[in-house]
Amino acid sequence: MDGYKVAEKILKPVRAEILDLKKKRIIPGLAIIVIGDQDSQTFIYVREKKKKAKEIGIRTKVFKLSQGVKFKEVKDLIESLNKNPKISGILVQLPIPKHLDIEKVLNLVNLKKDVDGLAKHSPYISACASGISEILSFYHIDLKNKKVAIVGAGRIVGAPLNKMLKKQNVNVVVYSTKTSNLKSLTRKADVLIGAASTQNFIGQEMVKNGAVIIDAAKNFKEDVKDKASFLTPKVGGVGPVTVASLLKNVAKAASKGS
Repeated sequence: MDGYKVAEKILKPVRAEILDLKKKRIIPGLAIIVIGDQDSQTFIYVREKKKKAKEIGIRTKVFKLSQGVKFKEVKDLIESLNKNPKISGILVQLPIPKHLDIEKVLNLVNLKKDVDGLAKHSPYISACASGISEILSFYHIDLKNKKVAIVGAGRIVGAPLNKMLKKQNVNVVVYSTKTSNLKSLTRKADVLIGAASTQNFIGQEMVKNGAVIIDAAKNFKEDVKDKASFLTPKVGGVGPVTVASLLKNVAKAASKGS
């Protein structure tokens, strides 16, 4: 499964939408807030978002806050961005330091600007969950009469994806890495989605023959490719589609605000 091809399909109409906005002298703007000491992978994600945004005509600005930042400073920044007409979307890059209440921080974002879809009542679907849905659609994976299993219930992938699929009446279950008999349970899934924080722990002994595998968090070992009918690669799989879905939301937010 080629995430770059799926991303391009998503972005083609977004480019046209941005050109129309520019004719009205509107340039979509994305604010990315990075809080605390992050690993190199986080900065790769941020760099990719900036690069693709620039390529399609979205302005980005990254705000870096210290590891020990107080909630008030985060609140003041987000509230100023909420009021800034040049900012169409606001993204709080996760994870954030543990002394900050993640719910309170995410819910500070004006819902009209919550382009990552992570606030409680966001009008947008989570960019990663939306991206996975786009991949399945692009490759004509019909989830009707299929058993879908998600390993990991985090707020970026597992929880919003579970919510979205349940609304579509898909037969979906969510497991954690600590679920008893996990190996036997995942072997029953026609579509297996990795969304856990532990990397490289799902091997072919946990996968059903012919399963569709969506690796959103580098959970799968290399040997699963021998059993999968479809498989997203670690690089060029879910990542670029998530970025494309995010930027689609930024353009939509700019259009609604125009």
